Amino acid sequence: AKAGGIEAVLAAIWRHENVSGVQKVACEALGILSINDDNATAIGKAGGIKAIVSMMSKHIYAASVQEYACFALANLAYENDGNRVAFFKSGGIDAVLMAMRLHHYSADLQEV
Repeated sequence: AKAGGIEAVLAAIWRHENVSGVQKVACEALGILSINDDNATAIGKAGGIKAIVSMMSKHIYAASVQEYACFALANLAYENDGNRVAFFKSGGIDAVLMAMRLHHYSADLQEV
């Protein structure tokens, strides 16, 4: 993350916004990076939560993208008040609920 990984992943989300495979891997990377508290804060400050929520609406029918987006959002908001506020303000609750409704058959998504 200190080598610019967070910025590179977020740039990929915006640059390849219509490519679901890129979105899935980007969300997976952000979810893993955000296990570290400092990284979670940096991702939130860099607009990562807004980027993920925005991307979710573009790939609403891609279950694997939604799963990894929910994974990333859960890790980002975990015990991080600033990221929780960003999650609520960006429409994260609605995005996650929509993913859960549309992909009710996906045990992996429901578990996240």
